[in-house]
Amino acid sequence: MLKRVRQNEQKDCGAAAFATLANLCGRKMSLAEARDLTRSNSTGATLQGLIEAGSKIGLTAEGLEGSIGELRDGIRSKEINLPFIALVVLETGLSHFLVVEEWSDTKIKVFDPAQGVKKISVGYFEKIWGGYIVIFHKTELFSPGQTTSISYYGTLFFKEKSRLLLVLLFSVVIALFSFLGSFSYQRIIDSFILNSESAIHEEHAHTSIFEEAFHEILYNFQYLILAVVILYLFQAILSIVRAFFIANVSKRMNDDLFEAFFKKILFMKATNLRARDSGELITRYNITTQVQQVLTRLVLSIFLEIFVAITGGAILYIINKQLFLVTTGILLGYTAVSIIFIKPLNKINNELIEKNARTLNVLNETFTGFETIKLFQRESFFLGKFLKQAKSFTHTGKYSVILQNSQASFILLLESLGTILVLWQGSTLVVADKLSLGALIAFISLITFYTSPVRNIIEYQREIQNVLVMMRKLSDVMDDVSEENEGENEVLNDTLKKEWRSIEFKNIYFSYAADSYIINNLSVRFKAGMSYALVGKSGSGKTTFMHLLSSLYSPDKGTILLNDEEIHENKKNYRKQIAYASNDPFLMFGTIRENLTLGMEVNDESYLTEVLEAVGVTEMTNSFANGLDTVVLENGENLSSGQKQRIAIARALLKKPKILLLDEAFSNLDTNSKLGILKFIESKLKSCIRIYVSHDDLVSSKVDEIIRFGS
Repeated sequence: MLKRVRQNEQKDCGAAAFATLANLCGRKMSLAEARDLTRSNSTGATLQGLIEAGSKIGLTAEGLEGSIGELRDGIRSKEINLPFIALVVLETGLSHFLVVEEWSDTKIKVFDPAQGVKKISVGYFEKIWGGYIVIFHKTELFSPGQTTSISYYGTLFFKEKSRLLLVLLFSVVIALFSFLGSFSYQRIIDSFILNSESAIHEEHAHTSIFEEAFHEILYNFQYLILAVVILYLFQAILSIVRAFFIANVSKRMNDDLFEAFFKKILFMKATNLRARDSGELITRYNITTQVQQVLTRLVLSIFLEIFVAITGGAILYIINKQLFLVTTGILLGYTAVSIIFIKPLNKINNELIEKNARTLNVLNETFTGFETIKLFQRESFFLGKFLKQAKSFTHTGKYSVILQNSQASFILLLESLGTILVLWQGSTLVVADKLSLGALIAFISLITFYTSPVRNIIEYQREIQNVLVMMRKLSDVMDDVSEENEGENEVLNDTLKKEWRSIEFKNIYFSYAADSYIINNLSVRFKAGMSYALVGKSGSGKTTFMHLLSSLYSPDKGTILLNDEEIHENKKNYRKQIAYASNDPFLMFGTIRENLTLGMEVNDESYLTEVLEAVGVTEMTNSFANGLDTVVLENGENLSSGQKQRIAIARALLKKPKILLLDEAFSNLDTNSKLGILKFIESKLKSCIRIYVSHDDLVSSKVDEIIRFGS
């Protein structure tokens, strides 16, 4: 089945358009895969990225520029085949991608990743078109792909199938108890209230002790009341037991979801993680529990509602056909109202999730940049920026509430009218002696067992749409390409264990998106036992180069050789031999000791003492009452910049790496501290490759070789 892929964020339009085009061509593709193939970054995909992505899946792609007349003529002459991707400019001034599927003289059928399939006039397309399109042709290398986003949730439910079936069984029994309770009302009214006591007792031949007991309960008022009380007591007990099982299943599924989500974040490609906003990821994390809760409830409820609706409908039909038809008419009204509201509610729910993520992004910006905001006295600017997003969110929320309340009001009106109609028709039948009063009351008490399940099933359509939106957004993370899937090469594992003689960059190209290269045809060789300084102006690619060297990023072209063997397929083991420290080190909430080791075991206590002394951590911790057990706040908020850098440098040295990478790691340290640390490194780690990025002449003067960037 062909699938059109909707965007989750504005920046996803290019990736969503490419995934849709691939699906229309017969190649299954998720948004996450398309984002990776198009190399979308924090600003989205580029035309060049779409072209390169096409070549990766066996499509020859070509970018074209022209006028609307040239485009129309090209489509008519079949030089431009459909579908193709068009670049348009929105009213906000932002670039946007559409998939053009059909073209006539007056109308164009397009897929808008933000709004779905729609038809627009040629004149309107000409107004918004940016003059660029990307066309695609299949090659012999083109083949269908596979997407597995939804099956992950199926796996979760399959693991808990026995408990879920037990919960479903409990639910069925509870529903049956409710049916029996309603029938008891009819018996009490018809046999004990309206009829005389003498009419109740009838001669009856009992064939078994169970039949005799049943007859006693049915024809004895006190016994019947007691039986109903016991029935409801068992119902309450079963409800508590069912709630316990549901809570247990929810807990286990949440544990699996949280673990899978966090693992995906940890093992996500650094380039992909860099392209995501923190607010976006936090929003995805927040919906993991919602997805589990809604899915569990839907899976259990839909089966139960179907059972109750069929059983309840059959009982109502047996009691009275006329009243059953009236009730069914009410349900048709429910259906019509629900169908009318499904699409607008689904659309507004998408907008709410997206606008909530934007609001969180502004909050995160404010928290991380509060010092700059205060120093530049830009509180009013950021307040306005936040209020703009927050008011947009609450404005959309207002319409969501209006829509939901309108739907609820129409349904309530139908329910009220339906109740009056049933009561009116039923009263007429009772007066005409065609229905007993007890049967009418039983019908009214049982009517909810028919109407509520059917109404719920109809309303579940909206919840299903909502959960599909949430699943799509969560799958956007779960489907992302992980580094751990890139494989391990056992031959190279042996190479990594040997002595490192050299590491070489050979004709390396790299860019963060499919645009101009930051690293352009770089070739350089580092030898073990030597130290190097990377110097150059800001933005020349020094830090990017360090990320390539540490294997956080993979080169677009070229190779990285360790002892003349490629290493890009063995990142996990390679990183065990790398230590990296930057000018803005990562510190987590925990003790100084925990931040030094990050959970690693330190077997050489004497070396630990030497490192801490040389870097200045010992002197620093001596001023704290708890020493190494002093608690560090999130991001090291209770430490100075220099103190944070000392911890980061010590952490790198404790690893005893074969390649030491220090990226402006001394920028907040005094001269004597720098000299002391450099001296320690040269004496204790003299066999490793030492590479420094620094604008400080002091560091450059202490290395064996200087490599200049940007020259």
